[in-house]
Amino acid sequence: MDKQKIEGYMQKLILLRTLPWLVGLLIFALALGVSKWLVKLDAEVHKKELENVVQSRVDRMSTHFQRALDRNLIILDAIESLLLLNNNVQQREFEVLATRFLSTRTSIRQVQLSPNAIISQIYPPIDETVIGGNLRELPEQREVVLRTIEEKKMYLFGPVRLPQGGSGFIAHKPLFDREGLETKFWGFITVIIDADAFFDEISLLPQDNLARYRIVAKNIQSDQRQAIFGNHTVESTPDLTAPIAIPGGSWQLEARVKPDINAHGVPHALLDLWGMLASLTFGALSAYTCVLMRRLYQRSVTDSLTGLYNRQHFKFRAEQEASRAVRYNQPLTMLMIDIDQFKQINDKFGHQTGDTVLQQASQYIRDNLRESDLLGRYGGEEFIVLLPQSDLEQATQCADRIRDSLDKSIFIYGSLVSISVSVGLAQQSPDTFVYDELVSQADQALYTAKRNGRNRIEIYAATEEGSPTSRPEDPHQA
Repeated sequence: MDKQKIEGYMQKLILLRTLPWLVGLLIFALALGVSKWLVKLDAEVHKKELENVVQSRVDRMSTHFQRALDRNLIILDAIESLLLLNNNVQQREFEVLATRFLSTRTSIRQVQLSPNAIISQIYPPIDETVIGGNLRELPEQREVVLRTIEEKKMYLFGPVRLPQGGSGFIAHKPLFDREGLETKFWGFITVIIDADAFFDEISLLPQDNLARYRIVAKNIQSDQRQAIFGNHTVESTPDLTAPIAIPGGSWQLEARVKPDINAHGVPHALLDLWGMLASLTFGALSAYTCVLMRRLYQRSVTDSLTGLYNRQHFKFRAEQEASRAVRYNQPLTMLMIDIDQFKQINDKFGHQTGDTVLQQASQYIRDNLRESDLLGRYGGEEFIVLLPQSDLEQATQCADRIRDSLDKSIFIYGSLVSISVSVGLAQQSPDTFVYDELVSQADQALYTAKRNGRNRIEIYAATEEGSPTSRPEDPHQA
């Protein structure tokens, strides 16, 4: 594609009225897309960083929880050791041992000793009505008690509602007597841990500025997951987990990283809003830049007074039309139009009136042209017209219409101003087209029209002397 065609396409693009909107919308879409991608990338990168930080917290919490639970359950081993020495422990001995442990473990609600699963000794004696109760017959504990005896291992379950009020965890440790190769169930050592006091004691937080946490346990009776501590709204598929080993089962510490916070503590929704505003700003600035470019371009190719093509741009467009005319083998005709006695109008009525005459004359000429015709201001009071796809007869008719429409008197600023124009006409075939030569020929024809009396049309036709000839049928010929 040659340079002239490229420049032509660029001009059409710049003059497109919807171009600023299209450019602004495109820049807005691109900027918004980049903004969304950056926010998403920031969220993914930071989430990974947060997960590493939260994972270390989860691991520490899990370890802390495990140690706190073991520290509370160690009393079971101490009492078991006492029973190995003397399986007929008296209430006084039981209380002394239990007191020593409970004084430093405030979350233990009660310790029970239950030979053959019958509660016989408790400490502290908050509710002595439980003494004599059969653990196998308690509705909430029956299944766990039987499984504990059957599997011969300790179970911790809960939280359950306690008869003393509140909720707690219950750990049953079964004890067995060995008789030869067989073992015989002796009874239970039971520890009841107050759930609220235990979680307060270990100082676990349900959430912080990075994540939400909870502890999930399986219900021994139905194997269902149950949130026993923390934020119950943590999704069923947490980001991070850590196991907590408990007697007879496993709990799980879960964490969900907060999704709406970036590395600087700014919610991602706010970053999206900033991205949207920035994208709108970029789009608006791009559209405004296009508007300014369009205005600058129009100023560079048009005459500021009349709005017509200036001399340089008219030549560029005329050469484009010549290239098109060569392709279709069509003639090119040029009109050179001059307002008669324009200097006298300026001298008599003033330059402001003269400017108005130029503006109105350009409008009258434009009204008599086709959309495909080119019109420009050549300089001073002269206008230039290129008529593509017009033979000499069609061009002459057009020149007649222009001359007739401008042969009149018009009121300007309260004064009656009479105007008329002279027209020079020249034509070349596309294969011999030379812009400067065609302009010169039309100018010579215009000079002849002015010399022969003005308000007339002259057609350039080379004579032996090389001078233009008058159109014989022109009724205005002198």
